[in-house]
Amino acid sequence: MTKKGIQDGEIMRRLRERAVECSRNGMAVVDMGDPEQPLVYVNPAFCLITGYSAEEALGRNCRFLQGGFSDQPGVAVIRRAIEEGCEAETVLRNYRKDGSQFWNELHILPMPDEHGRITHFVGILHDITIRRHYEEELAFRIGHDGLTGLPNRMLLMDRLKQAVAVARRKKSRLAVLHIDLDGFKVFNDSQGHLLGDELLRSVADRLQRAARSMDTVARFAGDEFVMLCTELNCDGDVRIIAERVMAAVSQPIHINQITSHMTCSIGISMYPSDSQDPEDLIRNAGLAMSRAKDRGRNGFASFTTDLSDSITRRLMLGNDLRQALNNNQFHLVYQPQFSLGCKGAVGLEALLRWEHPMLGPVSPAEFIPVAEETGLIIAIGEWVLLTACMQQRQWVAQGLPAYRIAVNISARQFARQDLQHLVRTVLEETGLPPSMLELELTESVLMENAESFVRTLRDLRTLGVTLAIDDFGTGYSSLSYLKRFPIDRLKIDRSFVNDVTTDRDDAAIVRAMIAMAHSLRLGVVAEGVETADQFNFLRELGCDGYQGFLFSHPLSIDDVPKMDQHTDLRLAHQPGGAEPDLVPGV
Repeated sequence: MTKKGIQDGEIMRRLRERAVECSRNGMAVVDMGDPEQPLVYVNPAFCLITGYSAEEALGRNCRFLQGGFSDQPGVAVIRRAIEEGCEAETVLRNYRKDGSQFWNELHILPMPDEHGRITHFVGILHDITIRRHYEEELAFRIGHDGLTGLPNRMLLMDRLKQAVAVARRKKSRLAVLHIDLDGFKVFNDSQGHLLGDELLRSVADRLQRAARSMDTVARFAGDEFVMLCTELNCDGDVRIIAERVMAAVSQPIHINQITSHMTCSIGISMYPSDSQDPEDLIRNAGLAMSRAKDRGRNGFASFTTDLSDSITRRLMLGNDLRQALNNNQFHLVYQPQFSLGCKGAVGLEALLRWEHPMLGPVSPAEFIPVAEETGLIIAIGEWVLLTACMQQRQWVAQGLPAYRIAVNISARQFARQDLQHLVRTVLEETGLPPSMLELELTESVLMENAESFVRTLRDLRTLGVTLAIDDFGTGYSSLSYLKRFPIDRLKIDRSFVNDVTTDRDDAAIVRAMIAMAHSLRLGVVAEGVETADQFNFLRELGCDGYQGFLFSHPLSIDDVPKMDQHTDLRLAHQPGGAEPDLVPGV
């Protein structure tokens, strides 16, 4: 080697050493030639993360960071990688010198010598404690109601499915009680939302005290609660529980020197006599609660088969959906999406509408679940994708801006193996550039089979389309999976945006979502923005995109070209502290 080559090699060696020394990730080298596998090198970041100096760490086995908890799943991953001489990545619970716990995302790599024999392992440490805390906080908040602390609908359904499985195995009974407060809206409107919230908290506490230790009390929606009662000896047991609930709720409630008297109506459905399906048990209890309301309130009613008119309607809709596509009963409307600093809309979300020949407009909330159940959502979804892409291509040909068109992908569509082929075919047939198409998938769908769906997302990404998680926050997403999803945007569900300026829990959740998304280099779009206060709050947090009635209602095909192309998401603050106005509105 020439003198210059030696000098260049020395320079590169120094640069590598300097890079390791300056890295913000902790780095450690373990000697595999020593049976104790001691540390022979740690960089300054390792010392900063762990609190141990290099002198205190060198010569010791890395297990000293585990604080005696060597039975963690991550430890087994590391041991197996060392035995097999391969790379590995895992998360460990470690402890600093001061005894404080931190979560360590550890990546280890073998270092072979010139003969291929592994002499050392390099470990790269990344402190993910803050991210882990976000994950734990979101996991709790997403599974529990922020106002009452009770399990929410999602957690209730999870427990109900488990309870049904146990009851089926043990051949036992369980009951679902749908509890709705009588006259709560009048109280809420007359006394204000703050006192209304206090009353709901008080009722939630009473319901928990009235329930047995094995029962689950959940806040279902608004002033509606659901109680899941398991291990019932006979159907008469649930009557005793319902009477106890009614007695607890009817006791005077004292809030801020105001005494209120509240009653409730309860609907009951039983497993297995009324249904063996968790969703049906909830639905049947709701139907029975409506009957209790109709009978004069302050009472309870059990589900009977004559309450199943709604089921008959669902069957009718299922049959009619089969003809809707062939008879051109579907059409699309488009919800504009806006971004800070951009004039005019930057995107359009395609929304499906059904004009029934006899019933008139049918809500998507009613017919989409029917389409999912019957499998018709596959054909309907293909029609939506093709129609939206074709329409956008026509708009571009007419000289309209190159909006990003967003299309929702259903659970059944996403589970199909040929989704990538379908998207590619539609893009080729319509001539729409892939960058102008965004596919929206719900969080709950992705988490059903996260490992498998990561591959599907990557396949779709290779086409050049963008990907978004819709209704984010309504299901549980593990950040360990979320960071692996090749997605571009998160869409915060409107249920969180609705009360973001009045509910501290919703505000905290939204703040955490935006911070988490940005830390993962993802864009954030807020759905259902309807007031300037909501927009200001989200803007201050750095939310990237917005859609909602504050800016525009969904538009017909004819109205999209008439959108004001100079719409700008800037708020002009009026003098004297007046409420800001959007300039100009859509």
